[in-house]
Amino acid sequence: MIRQMREILTDIRPRLMPDETLAADWAQPYTVETIGHLLLKEVIEEAEKAAVFTDEEKEHLDLASQGLPIAKIADRQGITDDVLKYHRQLIFQKRPNKPLTRIVFEEFITGKLRYTPEDRSVPQPHVTERQKDVADLICLGLSDKEIAAWLSIADDTVKTHVNALRSALGAKNRIHVPRRMLETRTYQMP
Repeated sequence: MIRQMREILTDIRPRLMPDETLAADWAQPYTVETIGHLLLKEVIEEAEKAAVFTDEEKEHLDLASQGLPIAKIADRQGITDDVLKYHRQLIFQKRPNKPLTRIVFEEFITGKLRYTPEDRSVPQPHVTERQKDVADLICLGLSDKEIAAWLSIADDTVKTHVNALRSALGAKNRIHVPRRMLETRTYQMP
């Protein structure tokens, strides 16, 4: 299993971190948890070095992380859909080859975007360990197909987990998952 995960990481890591070469320590024998922490550590390091977003771009990312569609984001920012799409292009230029979900997650884990944890008296949603695994990989920007390969499960099973996860968290869409994981204390920062 670990060898298979390392092979998958070798395949997807250039897309996750396109400007870096594989470090020698990735060839060492690690547990599933250690590989996850190593990957998260590198994601954080990369995000901290990444280009800084303007206030408008940060506002766009914040609104997108709330699961709002483009039309509502544009309305809240007081701009047209075309201007908003231009802002999104600028965001993708600053973080090439990364899905919006990954960019939002990077901004949360580096403290550049803020979220408000729910009151501890509110019970945490019931999320299975497998759904947490899926959520972690969504936060890293992996597609359903990549998640299926990573977890050695069928694409349809991934879709089932994603739908159950979104339902449990009250997430409106995939981009909303990282924020809801943090707000509901389902995901704890290392």
